[in-house]
This record gives sequence, C-alpha cells and structure tokens, in this order.
Amino acid sequence: MENSEFIKLYEAVTDAVFVDILRANRVSTIHGLQYIAQCGCLPGGQLAFGYQFEKIQIGVSRFGRKPMLDPEISPLMIQAFELSAKGIPDHLIPEMTGLEKFLTTDGKKVPATRLNRLFTNRIYIGEFTFGGEIYTNIYPAIITKELFDVVQDRRRKSHSLAIR
Repeated sequence: MENSEFIKLYEAVTDAVFVDILRANRVSTIHGLQYIAQCGCLPGGQLAFGYQFEKIQIGVSRFGRKPMLDPEISPLMIQAFELSAKGIPDHLIPEMTGLEKFLTTDGKKVPATRLNRLFTNRIYIGEFTFGGEIYTNIYPAIITKELFDVVQDRRRKSHSLAIR
C-alpha cells in the first residue's frame, strides 16, 4: 500500500472515531442539562428578566442556578401585564410602571422587539422550554396564566387590526 493511500485510510478511520466521540459527548451533555432542568435549575443561558437566582447544590458535586422572583422587578412586571391587558400601548408601559430604568441602559426608549419578547414570554407563567420539553419547576410564575392569555388575546386582536 502506498503511503498516501495509508494516510487517507488512517484519516477516514480517525474521522469516524472522532465523530463517534463527539456524538457521545453531545448525548452526554444533553442528558446532563436535562438532569439540571429536572432538578428545577436553569440548564444554561441567560436568566429571564424579572428574576434573580440562588445557587443550589444538585447531587454531590454539581451546582445549579435556581431562578427566584426579583422582589424589585416582579411587582412591576405584574403591573405591566395588567396595563397591557387593559389595552395600554406597549411603548407607554415601561415608563408608567418604572420598568424603563431596568430595561434600558442608555436612556433611550425600550425597543418594541424587547417589549414583544417580554409580553409573549411563557416563562412569566412558569413555563420554561428546553430540549423540546416544557418544565414548570424552574421559573416561579410572576403572573397568572389567565392574565397572560388575556394579554396574548389583546395582542393578537391589535395585530390583526393593524394588518387590515
């Protein structure tokens, strides 16, 4: 066998082995993150607005971030959703509730996209989606599902009116 043929064969074999190793690592990582979520902790990513976290021990040597309500922001979030349910335009709500100082760092108006994410995020009713599963043990609800549904219904109606 020529040297170049041997090298090609060697590379093909090592590539196959490394792909297998990477696949196994991926599966192991996903299982570990799912375990963290099952334990009621945030498996990764940024903490949602309106929450802070407590570091808790999971098992023997692992720690997790357990979200809890931010006592300063969560009451303002309730007010924001209540105002939205009453039909107050999104762009007025941050200033009316005092959330503006938490949602901006440069003193400008809060972007509409950020407000849209805020008012449509199911985390605020205690639902966190990870890996195709919905976890209800991670984020404590800030608002009721009924209030959330009223806000979503109002948003759909106002959106359909704007399209006409």
